[in-house]
Amino acid sequence: MLCRYASVLGVILVVYLCLGALVFHNIEHPKEAEVRDNQLSSIKEFMSNYSCLSPAELDLFIRKAMAAYKQGVLVTTNTTSKDNWDFFSCLLFSLTIVTTIGYGNMSPVTPGGQAFCVFYALVGIPLCGAFILNVGVKLQTPMRKLLGKVCFPEHPKIEMYLKNGLFVLVGLLMWLFLPAVVFSRVEKWTYGESLYYCVITMTTVGFGDFVPGQQANEYRQVYRVLVVVWILMGYAWLAMLLSKMTDTVVNVNNTIEDKIRPSSRKSSTDEDGESCTTTEKGTKEVKVKNEVKDMKEAKDTSMITTIL
Repeated sequence: MLCRYASVLGVILVVYLCLGALVFHNIEHPKEAEVRDNQLSSIKEFMSNYSCLSPAELDLFIRKAMAAYKQGVLVTTNTTSKDNWDFFSCLLFSLTIVTTIGYGNMSPVTPGGQAFCVFYALVGIPLCGAFILNVGVKLQTPMRKLLGKVCFPEHPKIEMYLKNGLFVLVGLLMWLFLPAVVFSRVEKWTYGESLYYCVITMTTVGFGDFVPGQQANEYRQVYRVLVVVWILMGYAWLAMLLSKMTDTVVNVNNTIEDKIRPSSRKSSTDEDGESCTTTEKGTKEVKVKNEVKDMKEAKDTSMITTIL
């Protein structure tokens, strides 16, 4: 039964992945094709206006600019990007390593930096996981006090649903919806983009298309430290949520096992009863055969005696 339950979940997951691929393809692919066509038109127009520049030279220039941009450096005749490897930027980068977010907007390019990143990740990820779990345990105390005010002794199922719903709602407000308002004001993003960033960060997906603190301002360092605190506390809440989800799954599995055991016991009892009945039938048949054999022997003995 449990294998069947896992198989059903696996099928649902595969269908869910295929559905996501289909939706993303239909939504994003037309935009990609449009951007590609516009870029090709821009290159052709540029080449027609500046015929002295060969296509190979233009291609080389674009590739160099893209290589610099992948390393987080953007330089034009009017603007220059802020340094990415200052201390507070590195602090946020270190957080993305130990929390496995991995925004991808910056990464070490030197052999020494890459080697240190490997060692840093192997040590930091378990350390960060242990810290988040312990903070999650500490956060359970105020949450229990809050959830303890919800009491419906006559309806335990309704009470359980309300407590779980309140727990999720409080977490969504504190770590997703309210931070999205702050990010929309500070980063000048739309609220939808800010909420999208919060969800992508809290789920450790970390695409890197939106990264806080990229704009240069006087509060950039303090702002990035607050972002680090928000991510750590949000992960602690996520750890509590996953713990509750795990408990729910365990309870469901226990319920399924409890339903399986009586039926298996019943079937085994039926089998025992059938075996007992079969044994009794076999015993009776043997007894009857022995009686018939004894009667035949007695009859034969009497016949021999009569003949004699």
